Amino acid sequence: MIDKQTLLLIWRNAVVIVPPSSSGVDDDSVFLGVMENITDAPAGVDAVMAYWTGVIDVAMRQPNINDIQKLELLTMRGFTFDEYATLFDISIKDYTRYPIYQSLLITTAKERAGVIYQLSRDDYENGYLKLLGRTLRLFNPLLYNFLYETYTTRTD
Repeated sequence: MIDKQTLLLIWRNAVVIVPPSSSGVDDDSVFLGVMENITDAPAGVDAVMAYWTGVIDVAMRQPNINDIQKLELLTMRGFTFDEYATLFDISIKDYTRYPIYQSLLITTAKERAGVIYQLSRDDYENGYLKLLGRTLRLFNPLLYNFLYETYTTRTD
């Protein structure tokens, strides 16, 4: 099992820990591998985003959160693929009830149309991942790096 400090290092620095080839892998570590492209692992992206959005949702329900903190949490929250699909539901009129609209700071139908222009509801790679990447790059660079960038550490 991966230890907490290594997991924190991976999360904060968006690195892939490669075990030294001379020592092999011991019983206390797990080789995480290298992902060439985010589209290589849609189930992994979905799991990360489901977990992350859940953590943010819990944090936003805390009684001591002020409006500025809530806005910061909303913008760094991101969204799941299921939430992304609701952007294309034209029957939705009350945007305050849907987390993705809040996360993307959408308050009007015109803003919604501007966001989904040239996106497809069912296109995971060129729709969902494209919008998620743009959003995370602006508001949550750590999560963006974790999902979209591959770094490796050198072992000398």
